[in-house]
Amino acid sequence: MTKRFGDVVAVAGLDLTVGAGECFGLLGPNGAGKTTTIEILEGLTSPDSGDVEILGTPWRDGAAGRALRERLGIQLQETQLADKLTVSEVLALFRSFYRRSHTVEEVLALVELEEKRKARVVTLSGGQKQRLAVAMREFYREPEAVFWVFGFPIVLAFALGLAFRNTGPGQLQVGVVAGPGDSAVAALLDSSPRLVATVLDTATARLRLRTGRVALVVIPGDPVVYRYDSTRTESGLARLEVDEVLQRARGRKDLVAVRDDRAVAPGSRYIDFLIPGLLGMNLLGSGIWGVGFSVVQARQRKLLKRYMATPMRRSHYLLSFILSRLVFLIVEVVALVGFGWLLFGVAVRGSFATLAGITILGSFSFAGLGLLVASRAKTIEGVSGLMNLVMLPMWILSGTFFSYARFPDAMIPFVKALPLTALNDALRAVMIDGAAVTSLGTPLAIVVAWGAVSFVIALKIFRWR
Repeated sequence: MTKRFGDVVAVAGLDLTVGAGECFGLLGPNGAGKTTTIEILEGLTSPDSGDVEILGTPWRDGAAGRALRERLGIQLQETQLADKLTVSEVLALFRSFYRRSHTVEEVLALVELEEKRKARVVTLSGGQKQRLAVAMREFYREPEAVFWVFGFPIVLAFALGLAFRNTGPGQLQVGVVAGPGDSAVAALLDSSPRLVATVLDTATARLRLRTGRVALVVIPGDPVVYRYDSTRTESGLARLEVDEVLQRARGRKDLVAVRDDRAVAPGSRYIDFLIPGLLGMNLLGSGIWGVGFSVVQARQRKLLKRYMATPMRRSHYLLSFILSRLVFLIVEVVALVGFGWLLFGVAVRGSFATLAGITILGSFSFAGLGLLVASRAKTIEGVSGLMNLVMLPMWILSGTFFSYARFPDAMIPFVKALPLTALNDALRAVMIDGAAVTSLGTPLAIVVAWGAVSFVIALKIFRWR
């Protein structure tokens, strides 16, 4: 048996037989290849050459390898378990990986840890942890992650909902350049409830217009000159309002009779647009961050290596992360949508069942992306960079805070192909327009495609170590 790591030969032509009933130990200096040899025998590492048989069975991938792991007990050199689980919870978890096994109580008695069955792993001594390892982490959220998953979207919705609440256009600031007739013009403009006019010298008027402190500068004379930035919405409104006041003062009359019928339509407010976008962004962040960080942390702590030593399938491990998202999904959706309804009156005009189905698809899709990002990453720093690389374009382009229709037409097909864009479109269609699920085929197909492709690729390239 031979094993190389680059130019280093860790195991050089080892030939070894250990008979049934023997207790066999490997002795040697550091770097002699003892750990590598044991890991090859345990099926955790593949040799470059040579054949390895355990209990008369060679190591193979797939069902044969899992069947052999059913018969082996493996104690790793380093034991890493979930600190926040109790001893009995750890044993119940690992017992579920095997088709036939002792009960939790039997194993506790075997390793003499009955009195520690309800103790958390973090409280065990080093020797007790090793005994527990002889007998046996699952995903858990760090306390600080709770705020970013549940609290941050609510705080953001509250702040933006207040900042962009529908209070009407408000009063528009107008500067009147000092000169003949300036006081009369300023007084006339001040008579409008939508305008606030201030007489300014030329230099000050130019400065305030440039810095956005006035929407329009009026230069009295014949003709009256309006100086404003035509790209600013409030400047355009100010121009129309000022012109209306001045023209009426000169005797202009309406040629067509009109009547205002003012209405505030729920669903047209910024907060109605924002809540579905924040919901989609939250599903993206919790799916990718929650899954990605957990997988890499488990890899760093060599917990994946311990899972690798069990008969558990790789697909089952990865699917467990996707399914675990359902537990947190209910709380995420209810918290954000409920907050929007209680504080701002944001309603769901479509079916709640359709909304639930869309959020489940979105959660599964982003969890698949998280698995793909974390499938090879070995450090928290590395996976953080990859996750930000994946999420940043969607944060900016996918219409969470503003409509993606503002981007150039050439970019729109690319933007619509992003999973967060498709999810946001589907969420808004249900919550604002009351759309039925049958009309959402295209965006839902995009969401499902991203998730399915990501999971399949992650399953192919995932590494335990």
